[in-house]
Amino acid sequence: MSIDVAKACQRGRAAVCTVVISVCLLAATLMGPAAAMTPGAPPNPQATTTNPELVNYTNWNFEEQGAIRLVSGWRVFRNKLLAPEQLRGFDCKGATTGYASERISLPDVWGPALTSTVSSGHGVATYCIELDLPQSERFLALRFGTLRTISRITAVYQGDDAHLDVIPLYQNGDPLRAPNVESLNPAVPLISLPYRGERVRIIVQLANYVHKQGGLIDVPTLDYYSRLDAQQRRDASLPMALVLVLLMVSIGTVIIGRMSGNQMRYNVFAFLTAASAFRVFFVSDIIWDYWPSFPLSRKYDFEYLSLFLVLPAYYMFVVMLLGRDKNWFFSKIVYSVSGLFACFAVFAAPFFAPGTVTLLREPFQVFWIINGFVIAFIIIRAVVLGRGEKLDAVIVMFAAVVMAGYELLSVFGLVPFSMEWSQLLVLLVTMLHARAFVVSFRGVEAERDQLTESLLEANTALEGQATDLRLALRRAEESSRAKNEFLATMSHELRTPLNAIIGFSEVMEKEAFGPLENKHYKDYVKDIYGSGRHLLSIVNDILDLARIESGNDELYEDEFDPVLVVEAMLRIVGPQAALKNIRCNLECASDLPMLHADQRKFKQILINLLNNAIKFNFEGGRVTVSIDMVDNGLKIEIKDTGIGMNKDDIPRALARFQQVDSELARRYEGLGIGLSLVDALSEQHGATLEIESEMGLGTRVSVTFPEKRLLFPAQKAAI
Repeated sequence: MSIDVAKACQRGRAAVCTVVISVCLLAATLMGPAAAMTPGAPPNPQATTTNPELVNYTNWNFEEQGAIRLVSGWRVFRNKLLAPEQLRGFDCKGATTGYASERISLPDVWGPALTSTVSSGHGVATYCIELDLPQSERFLALRFGTLRTISRITAVYQGDDAHLDVIPLYQNGDPLRAPNVESLNPAVPLISLPYRGERVRIIVQLANYVHKQGGLIDVPTLDYYSRLDAQQRRDASLPMALVLVLLMVSIGTVIIGRMSGNQMRYNVFAFLTAASAFRVFFVSDIIWDYWPSFPLSRKYDFEYLSLFLVLPAYYMFVVMLLGRDKNWFFSKIVYSVSGLFACFAVFAAPFFAPGTVTLLREPFQVFWIINGFVIAFIIIRAVVLGRGEKLDAVIVMFAAVVMAGYELLSVFGLVPFSMEWSQLLVLLVTMLHARAFVVSFRGVEAERDQLTESLLEANTALEGQATDLRLALRRAEESSRAKNEFLATMSHELRTPLNAIIGFSEVMEKEAFGPLENKHYKDYVKDIYGSGRHLLSIVNDILDLARIESGNDELYEDEFDPVLVVEAMLRIVGPQAALKNIRCNLECASDLPMLHADQRKFKQILINLLNNAIKFNFEGGRVTVSIDMVDNGLKIEIKDTGIGMNKDDIPRALARFQQVDSELARRYEGLGIGLSLVDALSEQHGATLEIESEMGLGTRVSVTFPEKRLLFPAQKAAI
C-alpha cells in the first residue's frame, strides 16, 4: 500500500484529535463527583459490647481487610452545636446534656434536592461516633473529604493514664459564627488519630449557610495514615494534571485548526476541552491551592457555570460527529438555555444569597435528560440509517451505555465505587469515542478532498468555457464592426446614384426641357421621384445609426424654439396624414423654454415618431403632439389612435431592423429602424424615451429632454 505525504498529514491531524477527545472524556469523570459522595457500601461490622454505641473494630485487620468506611454507628444532634466537653463521657447519646440525638447512617444530607429556597439545607448539627480500634504500631487516620461549610472536628480518647483527653483535629472556622462570616475552603485534610488510641470518640461540629444541602455528604474512611496519604496525593495530583493537559490541548487544537482547512471542527474540540478543564478545576478543591482566600459561594457559581458550558460543548461534539441533517431549532434551544444559565452564574449569582446558583441544578438536570434523549436519537438514527458512520455510531452508543450503566450501578450501591476502575473505564470509553471521531474526521477530509478535486475540474471546465465565450465575443464584435462598415460603405455607394435618380426625375417631372408626350410617363416619373426620396431617407437613417454605433457621430448644438420645430414637422407630414384622413393636433403650454440641442437630429426624432404614428394609425384616426414642462425637464409626447401593440412587444419594436410581427412587416413598409434610431438619438442628448401601448387602442411615445438642456428667458437675457 502506497503512502503519500497528504495521507500522512491527515493521520497526524487525526492523532491530535484523538488526544483531544481522549483527554476531554477522561475529564468527564471529575465532572460528576456525586457517585463518590454517595457510595452504597454495606454496613461495617459492629461488635456487641456493654456500650451499644461503641463500634468495635478491635479484631479488624487493615492489612488483609483493607480500609473501613464509617457508614453506620453515628449519632447526630440536629440544630445543636455541642462542645466536646459536653460529650466527654463515652456516650454519644448525650444523655447528660439534655439534648436528644438520633442514630443515623452516612451520608446524611440536610434539605431536599428539589427546592425553591437555598435556605432549605441551612443549619447546624453535631455528629458523634465512638470507635474501639485494634492495637497497631502504625498511625491510623481519617479521610473526611469535603464538608459543608464551616466545621470543627475533635477527638476524645483515653490516654495511658486513663484520663480522657480532648484534641482538636481540624477547624476551618467557628461554626457558632457561621451565618456572619465568609465561608472559605471546606476541604478537610487527612486527619491523623492519636497514636495507639484504642478507644476514640470523633465529634464533628458542622454549620452550613452556603449550599442548599448540608450535612455529612461524604462517608469517612479509616485506614493506615500512609495508605490514605498516598491515595489522597494521587487524587489531588490528577485534577491539576488534567487541567494543564486540557488547556495545552485546547490551545494546540486552536493553533492546528487555524492551519487546517476545517477550522470549525477543531474549534469544537477546543471549546469542549476548555470547558472540561474549567469543570475539573472548579469541581475539585485545587482552587484553594492557588487562592486560599477564594470564597466558597463563588466557587459554587463557577462550578455550576462549568456544568452549563459542558452541555452545549458535548452536544455540539455529537452533532458534529453523527448529525447529518442538523436540528437547528433544538440546537438553538440548547445553546440559548445554556447561555442563560451561564449568564446567571457569572453576572447575577453574586447579587443573590450565597449558593443561589445551586437551585438551578435539578432544572438543568432535567434539561440534560431531554438533551440526552435527543443525543440518543441522533446515535440510534446513525446506527439505523447511517452508511459510513454506522459502526462509529454503534461504538459511541456502546460506550455511552457502559459509562451510564456503571455510574447508575455505583450510585445505587450495586457495585462498589472505585476511582481507579472509573478512570480505566473512562479511558476505554475515551478510546472508543476517539476511534469513532478519527474515522469520521478522515471521512470528512476525504469528502473535502473529493469536493476540492471536483471544484478544480469544474473550474477548469469553466475557464475553457470562458475562453470560448471571449473568442465568440471577439468574433461577434468583429462581425458587428464589419456589418457597420458594410452598411456605411453601401449607404455611401447608394447615395450617389440615388441623388442622380432623384435629380433627373425631378427635372423630368417639371418638364424643364420640354413636355412629356405621354401622360403615363409623367406618372412614372412621379413614382421614380417618390421611391428615390423614400430610399434616400432609409439610407440616411442607416448612415446615422452606423455613425452613432462607431462613436464618430457628433452633435451640432444650438438654441431653438421646440414649438416652432414641431409645427414645421407637422406641416411636412401633413400631406401623408391627409391621405388617410388623420387629424394632427398640437397641444403646448405657454412660456416654454428654448432647447439647447442638435436641431437636425431633433427633427429626425420628430419625423420618425410622426411617421410611425401616421403609418400605424387607422383611417380617420388622430395624432396628438403635446409639449409641456415636467419635474425632470421638457417632455414631448406623441399619441396616436392606431393599432397599438402588447407590452411584451415593445422591446422588439425598439430592436434594429425589427417589427412586431411578420404580418405587420407585410402590411406596412419599412425596415423597422425608426424607433431604434429615435432611441439612439435620444440617448445622445441624454433624453429619456418612454413607450406605452395597448393593442387596438394606440401608442403613446414621449421623449423627455433633461433640465440642463433648457434655456429659460431669464437665463438667455443674462447671457
